[in-house]
Amino acid sequence: LNPRFAAGRFFAPSILGAIMGREFYFPVTLLLLHVLVMSGQDAQTSRLHLVPVPAEHVGRPFIELFDAWASQSEPALPICMYRLMFRDVDSHQRLGYVVTNPRPDTVLHAEDQLYVL
Repeated sequence: LNPRFAAGRFFAPSILGAIMGREFYFPVTLLLLHVLVMSGQDAQTSRLHLVPVPAEHVGRPFIELFDAWASQSEPALPICMYRLMFRDVDSHQRLGYVVTNPRPDTVLHAEDQLYVL
């Protein structure tokens, strides 16, 4: 896996074809994509946020954070985790990747960020 692809720096045209093909079997694919990409652009009641891991959850498993946030009076649903990999030697930028639905035992790091609905 190319680190730049994992970091979202490349777009492969085959992804568009896969999305359109998926729409045939799962008719709300484009709607879901719209909610995730255009969060906050219309009358949606739920918006996607990228937030840092709270200090009290650093070094703890993802499931503990998930349970804590999901059981609040106004629940938050962490759906993805953004994790930094390394510094790109060509551009001197840090590259990361997104994990959708992290494993419950994934240990959270201080530099991790979470996509939350």
